[in-house]
Amino acid sequence: MNPKMPLAEVYAQEVLYMPWGKTIGRVTEILTQKIPRYGKLLDVACGAGMLLGTLYRERPDVEYVGVDKDLDYIRYARRTHDKKIKFIHGNALEWNPEKKFDAVVCTAGIHHTHWSIQEEFIRRMEGWVAPGGLFVSADPCVGGYDSDLEGKLAAARLGYEYLVATIRNGATNEVIQAAIWLIENDVLARGEWKLSARLYRQLLQRCFLQDRVEVEKTWPSDGDNESYGDYVVVAQT
Repeated sequence: MNPKMPLAEVYAQEVLYMPWGKTIGRVTEILTQKIPRYGKLLDVACGAGMLLGTLYRERPDVEYVGVDKDLDYIRYARRTHDKKIKFIHGNALEWNPEKKFDAVVCTAGIHHTHWSIQEEFIRRMEGWVAPGGLFVSADPCVGGYDSDLEGKLAAARLGYEYLVATIRNGATNEVIQAAIWLIENDVLARGEWKLSARLYRQLLQRCFLQDRVEVEKTWPSDGDNESYGDYVVVAQT
């Protein structure tokens, strides 16, 4: 993709037009309500820092830290958001924080990690949550599949529905191009390794106590928790 505007700015606009915006809104609501007063929150794979910027406006009492391996995103976040938010350039598979956090959040980060190390990635993040703390994950998931062919078709279905919803929401051409680009990357597994909804839920339940994991589907509102769509997982340590 060669958008006319910097990729970080396209990313910042996606929440306005893609279904993902509803999911980020739900994550924001959960964290705003559940973070303890004067608590500490870490956003893993924070991207352009949009979530932290929103959370800071809602809960300025909280100490916020974001980490991402993309330096362009980190630079954008540092110049765009409040200086009290700490943005760190680092790969979460190698980086380790100096302290644990009352809440750790990762939105759209797990599926940017290869299938073979997704569980390792989640367990690393689980280790950064203080006892009694909160872990919140949100990711788009494909429908169930049993073969490579079915997996590609499932990825294409998710991408198509995302594209249609994005266009209907009045997206700019740059954001529409980003949605088209996502279909290609999902189908060919190039930097995008989305799980099925069932595998996503099972993976989180393996890393946390099963009875402390809550799963919510934010899009589409079809009542089918096994099909494609956006999911939010809340886990208590």
